[in-house]
Amino acid sequence: MSPEIKNLIRNPDKYKDYLLQLMVDNDSSDMYLTCNEPPCIRIYDKVYRVNQLPKLDAENLTELAYMFMDELE
Repeated sequence: MSPEIKNLIRNPDKYKDYLLQLMVDNDSSDMYLTCNEPPCIRIYDKVYRVNQLPKLDAENLTELAYMFMDELE
């Protein structure tokens, strides 16, 4: 894993921004976050794993989920 990716994972806000930018760059409509899996995005009718990112552990997943839910307020 590259140092860039390791740094990204340690910073949940940057990680969230990275995922959202990845969606925009790929014209993605949905993001799927699952424990013990890397993030996935839907591009048209196919779902792709973002394999350059590691699997999300429970702590990362919870932190990201709360960040996304917090923005809806």
